[in-house]
Amino acid sequence: MTDFESAKTTDGFSMKLWRGERMCLIAFDVADPEPDLVGFAIECRFPGETQFKPLLNRLAFSYDAPVETEVNGDRKFPSTSAPFQKFRWVHFPFDPQAATYTYRGTKMHMRQDGTLQKGRSIDPSRSPRSLTTSSSTWASRAGSPPRRPSATSSPTHPTSMPSGRSSSPASADTGLGFQKMAGDIYSWLGFEAYDLIVRFLDGVVADPSVSLDVFAYDFNEPDILARLEQLGPRLRISSW
Repeated sequence: MTDFESAKTTDGFSMKLWRGERMCLIAFDVADPEPDLVGFAIECRFPGETQFKPLLNRLAFSYDAPVETEVNGDRKFPSTSAPFQKFRWVHFPFDPQAATYTYRGTKMHMRQDGTLQKGRSIDPSRSPRSLTTSSSTWASRAGSPPRRPSATSSPTHPTSMPSGRSSSPASADTGLGFQKMAGDIYSWLGFEAYDLIVRFLDGVVADPSVSLDVFAYDFNEPDILARLEQLGPRLRISSW
């Protein structure tokens, strides 16, 4: 295994993890699938917690209300009762931490009467190194334009932000004059790349003995340009 992946196999049931940018790809393989295998439950023990919690699925086998009401992109079901019906899933933590996440995968079977039964589990599988987010997670955190009215839609998360239409300019040409939103929305959307660039530029600005050479294709990000302007004569820049 490498620093970015880990795997475990038990009785022909394999589970493998790949760490990505604030996400983890979880994949399964079954050497001899049983006829009643209907998917996989995935549970996670989050950093600082002692109990496993099921990851959530947007689809289920049955619903208490009409499908058009229940399947609206907002309603979610525990994968222990609504297993993922595919052999891979990507987990995007809502608030990713630079820490280790522990995952448990379970084969889910369906009896003749339609009830679910847990099968073999792989417990636990640790995310490779630290897990340091996907459109669905962005929608959950930032909010999306409404698709249709739904009496069962979950309330807006207390820390949710306006939709992507408010977070970026309509045209890249107007980027430097765009009034950016407050909060951590851009660092969250930019993942590790944003952190690396901003920390690097802040370090250069703070050290008067350092000069910087920049070759840029174009500029439409006001925060980056503002940091470069602070360098004054310590900056040598060319644009394409």
